[in-house]
Amino acid sequence: MEYGQLIRKIRLDKGFSQKEIYSGIVTKSYCIEFEKGNHDLSFRLLAQVLERLLVDVEEFIFLYDYYHSSSQNLWKQYELASNTKDLEKLFEIYQTTTASKDKKSQLLNALTKIGHDQLSDHQIDNETLEFLVDYLKSIETWTLQEIKIYTNTLNYFSEEQQQIFYKNSLKKIQIYQEYPAGKKIYLTLLLNSCGHFISYGNFFLAKDALSHLKELTTRTEDTIFKLYRIYFENILIYCTEEKSTSETMIHFIIETLDKLEYSFLSEQCTLFFQTIKNNY
Repeated sequence: MEYGQLIRKIRLDKGFSQKEIYSGIVTKSYCIEFEKGNHDLSFRLLAQVLERLLVDVEEFIFLYDYYHSSSQNLWKQYELASNTKDLEKLFEIYQTTTASKDKKSQLLNALTKIGHDQLSDHQIDNETLEFLVDYLKSIETWTLQEIKIYTNTLNYFSEEQQQIFYKNSLKKIQIYQEYPAGKKIYLTLLLNSCGHFISYGNFFLAKDALSHLKELTTRTEDTIFKLYRIYFENILIYCTEEKSTSETMIHFIIETLDKLEYSFLSEQCTLFFQTIKNNY
C-alpha cells in the first residue's frame, strides 16, 4: 500500500470528501492519482492533508508501517529480534546484509553481529567495533537513530570514546524531550550511561546523567524511569557517602518494581546492586 492509498483509506473511514481534504492543496485530478498511488506529495503538503484528516504525522507513520508489509523492513526486523532476543533472526539478518556495500546495510550488519555475539556470550570483534566507532564519529549531528545505536552498544566503547559520545548525544536533548518517542530513547540512554559510569567509578558523569534524568522525569508517565533514577541516586550515595540509609531505599525500589510485576527489572537491579556491594 502506497501512502496515497493509505490516505484514501483513512479519508473514507472518517467520511471525508476529497474536496474537504484537498481543496487549496492539490487539484482534483492530482489527488485522484495520489490516492491511487501514482503521485506523491511533498512533506509540507502531506502534513496539511494529515491536519485536515485529524491524524498526526507520528500516527500516520505507524499506520503506514502497519499496512506496508513492515515485516520486509530489515531494520524493523532487527529491532524486533533484538527486543525479543531472537538469536536465529539476528543471524539471518546478519547473513542477509553481509554482502551489501551500502553504508546503511553495513551498519545494520555490524549491529546484528554485535547483538548476536552479545546474546551468545561471544567476544565482540575489534573490526566490527571500529566500524561502529567510525560511523558514530562521522555523524556530526546525531539523530535518534545514532542515539539508539550508542545506547545499545555503549558498554563496548573505551572510556574516552564513551565520554565523547555521551556528550555528543546530549546536544539535542532539549529538542527531543518534547517528542515522546525521543524522550523515551533519551531516558534509556541516561539510565544506561548512569549505570555504566557508576560501574567504572566515573561519579562525575554519573551525577551529570542523573541531573538530566531528574529534569526529564517529572510527569506521571515517567514513573518507571523515575523509580530507576531514585535507584541510581541511592546507588551513587552508597558508593560515595552513607551506606545503610541508601541500601534501605535501594531494596525498597527493587521491592516496588517486583510488586508492580516488573520482575525482570527488579532482577536486573538486584544483580547490579550485588556487583556494587562486592566492589564497594
